[in-house]
Amino acid sequence: MMTCGGGLRDLNTQRSPSNEAPSPLTGALRWALCAGAVMLFNPASAGAATLPAGFTETLIASGLRQPTAMAFAPDGRLFVCEQGGRLRVIKDGVLLPTPFVTLTVSSVGERGLLGVAFDPNFATNKFVYVYFTATTPTVHNRISRFVADGDVAVPGSETIIFELDNLSSATNHNGGALQFGPDGKLYAGVGDNANGANAQPLDTVPGKMLRINNRDHVLVPGLARRVVPSRSVDAGERWRPPRLPQDGARLP
Repeated sequence: MMTCGGGLRDLNTQRSPSNEAPSPLTGALRWALCAGAVMLFNPASAGAATLPAGFTETLIASGLRQPTAMAFAPDGRLFVCEQGGRLRVIKDGVLLPTPFVTLTVSSVGERGLLGVAFDPNFATNKFVYVYFTATTPTVHNRISRFVADGDVAVPGSETIIFELDNLSSATNHNGGALQFGPDGKLYAGVGDNANGANAQPLDTVPGKMLRINNRDHVLVPGLARRVVPSRSVDAGERWRPPRLPQDGARLP
């Protein structure tokens, strides 16, 4: 995973930033700093790696289990997703023992807790967004919002923002990257569920980059299910704005 200027790009549990064979990310969290870039990687594989000129390696925290993504809160805390469903908090250089939230997820293959982002108005509204593989009523990926109370989520504060399509038996290509754009909207990378044919049609959700209105959580533009917290919406309701920010994506 690499981020520039504190922004989350991507971290896949099966990838390594080196040219070595991919391996699950377990154990300690390390990062290398160069020209404002932050790299998260597996210390087991990184131990044999030769760092590029100008990079240094510093141990930030240990005890993480299969980290998949991370994001900095505006106050400097580092939130790290664990594939098994725990969102961990590193504060003042210390991994806090109590997770921010623990979600029930399917963590088979590349599923699990896969993305985290902070609302642009986090300082006032305390909103934290996550992308994870929910298990009910059937296995599917979901984007939810939680309200922070210090270093933990307010109990019962989950608001479901977006329910993605049910997943097939394939456990890879889930996507999961979350990031707020300069337009204040939430962007979500959705994998193609290991079916390349899903990525091209504009009437499917998999294999797309979704843009979600931060105000009322309507997907704009695109073609997908929507959930508006202010009113009940039928789970199968669909609408047809003109285009998606990006289609044809395998594993954004």
